[in-house]
Amino acid sequence: MLRFSKIFLFLFLVLIESGLLISQNETSKWYFGDKAGLDFSTNPPSVLSNGQMHAFEGCSSIADGNGNLLYYTVGDTVWNAQHQIMANGTGLLGHNSMTQASLIIKKPGATNIYYLFTLNGVIPPAQLYYSEIDMSLASGNGSVTVKNTSLQVNCNEKMTATKHCNGKDVWVLVHAFNSPNFISFLVSQNGVNPNGIVSSVPPNETSNGGQMKFSPNGKKIGLAANTNGNFNIPDKFILFDFDNSTGIVSNSLSLISSTRTPYGCEFSKDGSVFYGTFRGYPASAPAQLLQWNLCAGSNTAIAASIYSITLTPLAFYDAMQLAMDGKIYISNMLTNSLSIIHNPENLGPSCNFSDLSLSVSPGSPKLGLPGFISNYFKPQLTSFTYSSTSGVSCRTMSFSIPSILFGCSASEYQSIGWEFGDPASGILNTSTQANPVHVFSNGGSFPVKLLLHRSCGTDTIVQTIVIPAPILSVSGTFTVCPNQSLTLTASGADNYIWSSGQQSSSIVLSPSVTAYYSVSGTSTLNGCSSTQGFYVVVNPCTGVKEEPDEKPLVQISPNPFEQEFELTILEDAQLEVFDVQGLLVFKERYSKGKHTIHLSFCSEGFYIARIKTERNSYNYRLVKQH
Repeated sequence: MLRFSKIFLFLFLVLIESGLLISQNETSKWYFGDKAGLDFSTNPPSVLSNGQMHAFEGCSSIADGNGNLLYYTVGDTVWNAQHQIMANGTGLLGHNSMTQASLIIKKPGATNIYYLFTLNGVIPPAQLYYSEIDMSLASGNGSVTVKNTSLQVNCNEKMTATKHCNGKDVWVLVHAFNSPNFISFLVSQNGVNPNGIVSSVPPNETSNGGQMKFSPNGKKIGLAANTNGNFNIPDKFILFDFDNSTGIVSNSLSLISSTRTPYGCEFSKDGSVFYGTFRGYPASAPAQLLQWNLCAGSNTAIAASIYSITLTPLAFYDAMQLAMDGKIYISNMLTNSLSIIHNPENLGPSCNFSDLSLSVSPGSPKLGLPGFISNYFKPQLTSFTYSSTSGVSCRTMSFSIPSILFGCSASEYQSIGWEFGDPASGILNTSTQANPVHVFSNGGSFPVKLLLHRSCGTDTIVQTIVIPAPILSVSGTFTVCPNQSLTLTASGADNYIWSSGQQSSSIVLSPSVTAYYSVSGTSTLNGCSSTQGFYVVVNPCTGVKEEPDEKPLVQISPNPFEQEFELTILEDAQLEVFDVQGLLVFKERYSKGKHTIHLSFCSEGFYIARIKTERNSYNYRLVKQH
């Protein structure tokens, strides 16, 4: 079967309105540690040495959609893009020595308003606050306008965020200290909702330090339960499910228990692999990088899929953070370098871990790396795949959804649908199959849509496909008197064969009754062919004759029509409209009375209208013209 080359098939991808499609440029500037920084707008990331922050742990930074730095913070102080303390940017209630002391959220629907969430309290429990920053003030350098609004007491050091399933709002998640309770706060265009959603999910969380992360699609939560050196209580890495439409946390899965001080954790960008770090404390317990395969199957199989790498002695391995380049970076507080997992989606040694491989000198990392909304790192919607079907018509295409959308990790999509942009194919123009096959009605350009349905919205991938089959047209007179001669001419291909067997571009007909004809055309360039069918209507005189009097229960007017016609029926009936190739293009039931039938999506030409009542079935010829 012919394989389509680039000269015949062209495609371009358009991502239609989808709140889940957010830029990653906001994560391009990292400021952390002792005046350390990285710029991810280059590959590999380049070192930034202009930062003014001394951040022991929970720092954050944010850029705009073009990757321009806006500000960075350690929770108690905010620095602007000029690396100066922002107006009113001191005295915020965040603490330098908390695992995730700060988190920046842009207000949904706003252009310049940001919320800065902070955790404060060296001795647990901590308290959660938020402040408001207006980036339109101070000549575009921003100003803190509302400071230290209290949200929640009795928190541990964990805080993370992900998008609501509507793709616009944001969930900010914290965990209560010495409690099984998670608390989710919704941030919307109306502001921060102070009434958090509480989920009580055993086991009772006695830890304080260690990171908590959402998977990039917001469906999983992972946390490192660090009891800060209390060796009488086991430390753990734990997974949970998250419903990003309700804010509910459920279904805990303990991956490992240890006294080796877990701290960092992170997901691969496709959510299929989870990572954690044992710090290297106490000294008798060397640092380790841990990996779990979330596609292993059962909970038991996931926990058993653990793969570990023993790390450099006398170096503390702490925060982990996924970056816009798809790699995971790991802080090391006793060195000037970060470690990197280059291929986090790959299992075992193929994850390509490089230890202490990225120097950030003259700055130095401490425990923390900047945190972000998890969805910034979700893989962008990719184009679906398609191919010609071997041994069938050039117009037959097989389609497949992007595999990453419905992989083994928790999917955010409940169902799918296809629209092939081919209304002439009638009810076959849509499909709900994952990998459908569609026969296009002709050659030409078709905007094929893949509809990805979430519980509260739909993402759409549109890909325009050019079918290389010839686009045939037949010109001439299609309505004649009996035995009147007419000449029809086909165009759009190189070689033609009519249903009568004649091989030429034109044919002379002298029909005595209404009849259906067709012509097939083939392109010598690629060997593809198309068929165009049509009716020649024979009436006592030219024009379209109304149906005979023996069918008084149905009236159609006008006929010919342009975009719509009036259907009048004297009893309930079903209307079916077929094109000249016999394909069903419209079907609907109507009660008795007058109805307006819209067929604007149909191309110009002849159609058959079948009206079916309980007693009879009537066929009518329709003519659509411009």
